[in-house]
Amino acid sequence: AAPQHVLMVVANDGFYYQEYSHPRATLEASGVEVSVAAGRAETAVPHAGTGQPPGLDGSLLPDLSLAAVNSADDDALVIVGGWGASSYQYAFEG
Repeated sequence: AAPQHVLMVVANDGFYYQEYSHPRATLEASGVEVSVAAGRAETAVPHAGTGQPPGLDGSLLPDLSLAAVNSADDDALVIVGGWGASSYQYAFEG
């Protein structure tokens, strides 16, 4: 069965915008509900020049922090790349 809810994880600083925006648009167009989490439930800022719409920096406010994630709520996980994603490989505060 296709996933009904997908959790996307972005770094608070330095995620790759197109790796967030394109999969999210595709999932939502298929009827999948998407939530976004980050290390902190504060504005997440992508790398400059990673596919943001003209005139926008691509910043977003995550729906929740990683600490607040309940994996039972999600059918699949997408970890968005970018330099900031390494913070999850090597640990982060919070």
